[in-house]
Amino acid sequence: PELMLQKAELLLEEGQSHVLQALQADAAIADALSTGSTEEVMALQAQKDDAQAAFRGWLDKAVALFREIATNHPKFERMPDVLFALGQAYWTREEFETAVRAFRRIIQDHPKADRVADAGAAIGEYYFQAGPDDVRSPQKALDAYLEAQKVASPDKVDYLLYRQAWCR
Repeated sequence: PELMLQKAELLLEEGQSHVLQALQADAAIADALSTGSTEEVMALQAQKDDAQAAFRGWLDKAVALFREIATNHPKFERMPDVLFALGQAYWTREEFETAVRAFRRIIQDHPKADRVADAGAAIGEYYFQAGPDDVRSPQKALDAYLEAQKVASPDKVDYLLYRQAWCR
């Protein structure tokens, strides 16, 4: 499972290069819009769309590996890292409910893991702003941030306090 995890992380890294390409295309699109060059804007938009599609392809491959590890190697010592990366990948794909399930698994199955506070913070974000309107709840977000703060390292406490202030 360790090599699979490393491969999945490399897939994500490769995907990030395509995110950078899409951002560069965005900047070029802004320049082309200011000059009124419709043809150039269209060509640059196509480049951006291609880069975003490539990123999604790399992301999907990484998700498949993370899921395989999580399913077939439940005792893997780095499972909290696998689940957190899986949750982040689902979050990136805007599959927030699925991401939250991965984050909850960290908290429930690995309560002593370093990733518990990060998972709790992500759940707080879901309830505060990322979840659907009928799920959003400042109180549930606050509860998640407070739980995360209980196990957070000192470098994360300020962020969690900041997020809690927005919930009150």
